[in-house]
Amino acid sequence: SQCHSIYPDNRITQAGQTQLGPTLFNVYGRASGLEEIQQKNPEARVDGVLWLEAQLMNYMKNPRVLAQGRVQMNFRGIPDFQTRVDIVHYLRTLDWDNEALAHPPAKPSGFPPVRWVQKMRGE
Repeated sequence: SQCHSIYPDNRITQAGQTQLGPTLFNVYGRASGLEEIQQKNPEARVDGVLWLEAQLMNYMKNPRVLAQGRVQMNFRGIPDFQTRVDIVHYLRTLDWDNEALAHPPAKPSGFPPVRWVQKMRGE
């Protein structure tokens, strides 16, 4: 996803990604509005939703309907039913049982000289 991470600490791992949206990690079964969202005011959030199959399917079909127009992302929705089902199944795997995501390696420093020193030390 371009604006959502799949890690618990909301890290960005690919070029072109941004941290505008909340992490998708452990989203299934989470109440809406609990995770931090960059550059969002409280009025622009979806409230009162428990992210389960039906809500996720409806949101992915047309996010503006479920969010009552309070969506600031450039996402029109996914019309294909099976694609949405597959995505919900994938989202259910983004939880603490997924060792690779739940315990990723430490984030590298964002400061180039520190990364250089770490590389020289073999860390």
